[in-house]
Amino acid sequence: MIRRYTPADRESVLRLRGRHDESLWFADPDDPIHFVTFLLEVDGKPVASITGRATIEGFLMIDRSFGTPAARLDAIHALVDVGAAHAASLGVREIHMATDPKWRGWIRKLLRLRGAFNDNRHHVILSTVARGGN
Repeated sequence: MIRRYTPADRESVLRLRGRHDESLWFADPDDPIHFVTFLLEVDGKPVASITGRATIEGFLMIDRSFGTPAARLDAIHALVDVGAAHAASLGVREIHMATDPKWRGWIRKLLRLRGAFNDNRHHVILSTVARGGN
């Protein structure tokens, strides 16, 4: 049976996490940034869960003929500062920005932004539209 998480499920979800891998990131279903968690139960025991997290994906564009590399980086910093402040005002804690792996130099520069960190996980994008959604 699949059903929505309730706070009464917390201990069983923590036990599920222990059976999964406690070294991985934990999407705490009681954290308000996680807007929904569904549990799959078999014989009354949660065996899997999925948690939806409110994030923003940032799509950065810059004219590569604009100014110098330093001027382009300054422009990126200004845009990121405004975008991050707006995201924070909406209660969003993270902005995800995908980058082409061949742009190693820009990736290193982006990682120097205040609050930036590298995420070595591979991300799978699931299109709800392709699945028949809106």
